[in-house]
Amino acid sequence: MQVLDSCPSLSCRALLLLSKAAITQQVPAQVFEVLEHCDPHDLARSAQVHQVHTMVGCVFERHPDLAGAIPRDLGVYFRAMYHANQDRLAEGRAQLTSIAQAMSQAEVSLLAMKGGGDMLDPLHNDPAMRFVADFDILVPIDALDRAEQALLQHFDADQPGAKLAAGSNLNWRGEPVPEHHLPKFVSQTWTFPVELHMRVGSGIVPQLLPETDVLRRGVPTQIDGISVMGAEDRACHLIAHAAYHGHAVSLRAWVDWVQLRKRCDEASVRRRLAAFDLDRTLDEYNAVAAFFDGREDASEANAERLVQAFRNLAEHSRKSRPSRRQLVRRRLQMLFVSQRYRHHLASNAQRMSWWKWLFGRLRGRS
Repeated sequence: MQVLDSCPSLSCRALLLLSKAAITQQVPAQVFEVLEHCDPHDLARSAQVHQVHTMVGCVFERHPDLAGAIPRDLGVYFRAMYHANQDRLAEGRAQLTSIAQAMSQAEVSLLAMKGGGDMLDPLHNDPAMRFVADFDILVPIDALDRAEQALLQHFDADQPGAKLAAGSNLNWRGEPVPEHHLPKFVSQTWTFPVELHMRVGSGIVPQLLPETDVLRRGVPTQIDGISVMGAEDRACHLIAHAAYHGHAVSLRAWVDWVQLRKRCDEASVRRRLAAFDLDRTLDEYNAVAAFFDGREDASEANAERLVQAFRNLAEHSRKSRPSRRQLVRRRLQMLFVSQRYRHHLASNAQRMSWWKWLFGRLRGRS
């Protein structure tokens, strides 16, 4: 508990203990006390920020005795998110199947990365505990144009998302589109937005994981035409993605690593990561995995890694909460710089009265 005490956020402490319960299927005794002192709103928000709300719901579903430590409506919320995610998984697999069918007609092979890859090859015994936000799909760069057109044609022509998918260096939020993938394809008829990647990632990721090699080493799935990353590629991608996006502050990725490291040759992964100075991030992930598994290493170096990682987690949770002034400024900026965003607002405004639309915009609810 001493290392856990270094985390300044009670909500993050609770999430760490609940993650431990999800992995070991045994509830740590101290989680009851921590939950009782948590602010319920902050716990719900932090779980969403770190994208583990479905995992928390899974824990409450398995261990009903935890319900007494939190308000009843909060327990209902978490369990509802978990059950809704079961439906989302079925919808996601159906969506990936339809995408594969559309791409096969264009003779394009696909590789599902990250959440989509986990949906087809789950790391956890209960796939519904892992939240998937969107689909990242890698295609050969020489097939990118065909893939884009096939996906556009697959959309309902009346849906604005199909028209917003291509042709600008800004996405619908007015943010620059990364060079390694196209703007997101969005549709009201699909559960998950789709990003078509021509490279695995940004920064050093294309050097660590060249797209041609990743595609060649892809593992076939039950859906014809879609493969997933091999175990070592998947491990390197998990660690490199975390290092590029805020170093080691992804609670969902920490939980994934506990299972993923059992599948891969970790010595091979370490050699590949060390070539790009990413082995320190791997050490931090292993330290957290040992904490979750209940096999804490008592070494001073490992304790220091955990202390820093838990502090980073709490800081990430704090910074992810923008003020209302920041939200309004961001919305106004997006309104002026992004034609995509203006189109998005106009399509939403047609479905509600103007004052509800304006009120929702200013409060950042949609």
